[in-house]
Amino acid sequence: MNASLLLTLFVWGGIAWAAPKEQLYGKNEGYPSSPTMRGQYTEANRVGGFSGKKVLDTEGVSRVVNSPSGDAVNLETRNVDWGFIRNPAALLKNNSIMALLLIRDGKIVFEDYQYETSRKSHFNSESITKTLTALAIGRLVQDGRVDMEASVDTYIDEFKGKWFGRNTIKTLLKMQCGISGVGAGSTGGPYASLKFGNTMSYGPSVNLYDHFANAISQQAAPGGRWEYDPRCSDTLSMVVSRVSGKNLGDYFQEKFFSILKNEYPAYWTKAEKTDIVSGANQFWASSADWAKIAVLLANKGSYKGLEVLPEKWIDSMLADAARTSNKSRFMASYGYQVWVDESAPGSGLAVGFLGQRLYFDTRTKSAMIIFGLDDEHHGKTAAFWDWFKDAKLDYKD
Repeated sequence: MNASLLLTLFVWGGIAWAAPKEQLYGKNEGYPSSPTMRGQYTEANRVGGFSGKKVLDTEGVSRVVNSPSGDAVNLETRNVDWGFIRNPAALLKNNSIMALLLIRDGKIVFEDYQYETSRKSHFNSESITKTLTALAIGRLVQDGRVDMEASVDTYIDEFKGKWFGRNTIKTLLKMQCGISGVGAGSTGGPYASLKFGNTMSYGPSVNLYDHFANAISQQAAPGGRWEYDPRCSDTLSMVVSRVSGKNLGDYFQEKFFSILKNEYPAYWTKAEKTDIVSGANQFWASSADWAKIAVLLANKGSYKGLEVLPEKWIDSMLADAARTSNKSRFMASYGYQVWVDESAPGSGLAVGFLGQRLYFDTRTKSAMIIFGLDDEHHGKTAAFWDWFKDAKLDYKD
């Protein structure tokens, strides 16, 4: 009997099995969490950090809290007979994934966890946060408070007379800000050091409004070249604050979670000494509440019969896309703070650093949520998504 078949039998038979690389990811130490944001990215701290064991204890970082709703109602579940070929339990157990959820027609059809996490864990979405920022902008557009073609200096006075102020809301959404992602770096890179402090353990080292207005060098004309850069997303967060009078986290609570009814607290991140909530990354929520956000996306802005956003906004997020420099099928086009699958109209992918994924398909009202510990699962999970989003499921009930 080969090893992969033996593993499958153990998983499906309910016998406990060690999670992949669990010792590397800190099992022997009780899955610790670093007190600094940067320390979360070392392997031994990832489970503790990315599952939110000490989400409120990060030094020098403030959290905007979305309090749970007293009348929260869980999503319904349906049982599926997955068979032996396409069982998501094996997908989870064979990869460095903390949580895996599958959704169809507003119901959870699979949900499981490993590395001592659960639906109560507060998972760090990393750059999936960007897609939530686009939802907030969509609500302001719907209410007539933001014009997609207006320049950003219409809303942020500090940018008047500056080249960055010529960006429109649309160029920010599509990552065509005229700046280079190389200058920002990945999570933990140079911009993060400005935004959260040099070690990510104290407040910002510069005034961020002044930094955007005067320190960022222009690399291209706004609206031209595409470059993935968190500064585009954080500028959208600034717009939300200036237009609504609420920071991004409080605005999302009012316009989204008040309708979705979050079951557990959710947390938005901002460095101390600033009023800017990160619109690019570092949003934490339970999988139960992430599932509700996924349903909202897959159902084109509706949730349990209530229109939270117009269908046309979700359609535009996916259809009005810029060509990227990436040749991967899933990342060749970028819409409004979301990757667009060109081979499957109506499908989007929100991607976060170190394996965080939220796939959704508006045609079949399907979604797949993954909170991971590395990116190595991507090929396998993408292949599973290709099958799942169109599959006819064999329900047990």
